[in-house]
Amino acid sequence: MAPLGLGIGFYKLAPDNFNDSHGNDYSLHLDGNSDYINLGNSGTIKITETDTSEHDGITIAFWAKKDDWNVTTAASMFSCFQDNGGWAIDWSTRVNFKIRIDGSTLTCTSTYKGFEAGTDVHYRSSGWAFFTGTFDGRYAKLYINGVLVTGDSSVVATVDAGSDDNAIVYNTDPATYNADVVIGAEPGRLTGGSGTSSIGNYWPGYIDETAIWSKALSANAVKELFDAVDDGGDPLDLTESFGNYSNDEKDSLIGWWRMENGAEDSSSNSTTGDVKGTADFDTDNKPS
Repeated sequence: MAPLGLGIGFYKLAPDNFNDSHGNDYSLHLDGNSDYINLGNSGTIKITETDTSEHDGITIAFWAKKDDWNVTTAASMFSCFQDNGGWAIDWSTRVNFKIRIDGSTLTCTSTYKGFEAGTDVHYRSSGWAFFTGTFDGRYAKLYINGVLVTGDSSVVATVDAGSDDNAIVYNTDPATYNADVVIGAEPGRLTGGSGTSSIGNYWPGYIDETAIWSKALSANAVKELFDAVDDGGDPLDLTESFGNYSNDEKDSLIGWWRMENGAEDSSSNSTTGDVKGTADFDTDNKPS
């Protein structure tokens, strides 16, 4: 089986003036109608080993701010989801992290609108939230703002696939559909074994610091990434280890789109995204 690899890279769309301080000057804004970024379907960001004994899973992470969190229309923030295998973090009345394995879906979910027992854990006073999904070949986990989601009985923070070394197998047959990796929408995919669905479920709002790793990051590493911004600083340089973000974890980075006035990949893979629609880069709204 070919693994999906939720931990393959971190993409934030970086500009030419990207520097060692990794300051955050821009974020990506999408209109919710036709805007998105297409990252393609390169094997560098879609892992192809047959099971996770050959790699260490996947992590996807990013900051997002919805134009209106009270609107419950389905929208996808970061996705490569198709009929037989894939992954996504999306939104309807809840935040969902989905792993698709051999035609079956593991779904982690937050409470209604992301609220935890009266505490606002979905988004901060700034309107921004940090979302992370990890999969290690057995357990899928959803984190919001650096912590595993908790709350009422509707919360599903961790899903067990039932056995080790499961992998996300992508459909690579162009005669059916080979889903692209997409920021801000759900890619078209094979539906019910026949036909294809067009791209849709566009995200209305902001996205920043998007990344993929070919490893399930530790809970401490996820919190380290969140705390760097929560403490009033700039996002960590994901190409360097720091604190609980280890050498092994930084070496598993396979994509990092910093959204710095463009869709360049700041990881070593340099997978530049294709900006679609009227998506623009805003200097007035950044994670905080």
